[in-house]
Amino acid sequence: MTAILDENNIFMFIKFAREEKYLEDLQKGNLYMNNGRYFIEREKQDGEKGIGDKYEMSAVINNVNLKFYNSETNEFLFEGEAERIAFNYNHVLTKPIFCITHISADSLKIIKEHENSVDCQFNFSSEDIEQIVKEFGEYALLINPRAFQERVENTLKDMGITYLAGKIVYEDFNINSSKRLEEYQKNHPAIFFKKDKSFEHQKEYRIVLTGIDSNEPYILKIGDISDISYLMLTKDLFSGKFALNLSK
Repeated sequence: MTAILDENNIFMFIKFAREEKYLEDLQKGNLYMNNGRYFIEREKQDGEKGIGDKYEMSAVINNVNLKFYNSETNEFLFEGEAERIAFNYNHVLTKPIFCITHISADSLKIIKEHENSVDCQFNFSSEDIEQIVKEFGEYALLINPRAFQERVENTLKDMGITYLAGKIVYEDFNINSSKRLEEYQKNHPAIFFKKDKSFEHQKEYRIVLTGIDSNEPYILKIGDISDISYLMLTKDLFSGKFALNLSK
């Protein structure tokens, strides 16, 4: 019988960085978080998508007919067309966010099957690997997902901070979606977890501190995680020499 990986499971978290010291700081339990506005401004600063996303937590509508009225008299002034408009809520963009790559079934391929386990390797295209290194850096911190989630949950519970956590859902923002627009209008939690398909290679999992508003970077301290993490070079991670053994 051929083994099949559970599509709902997260088998590993990976945090990438350009400098080793940032991941060593994470191993000490310091989760560095920026808010949504930071990621919007970051794309403007970099001039390209990557860490930054000018549509972060925004409602995006394409091919829009616009009519302008005098706000005092309600007199019609003029109308025009826009290829795309985006809007967002200020109170959404002030929530600290921790982003990390998650490894699920679609990111792995089984290379060997044992009686009670399987050996897997990463199933990323060369283009995706190249893009990940370009956007996030040459170093990678591998983290046990379940233990990490438990430590985050326990810390936030002790601090009395509400939060949301989950995988990003990637959708084509070139196609208008009444569901996405309705979610935004109703301030649905899903608005924190929608991004354009052009970011799909990032396979992002994020933690959003809904109980915190901050215009500055926020650091959540969850305690040392050296015992549940391993630091290595990104090139070694994707070299084909690294295998992940999973219980059936």
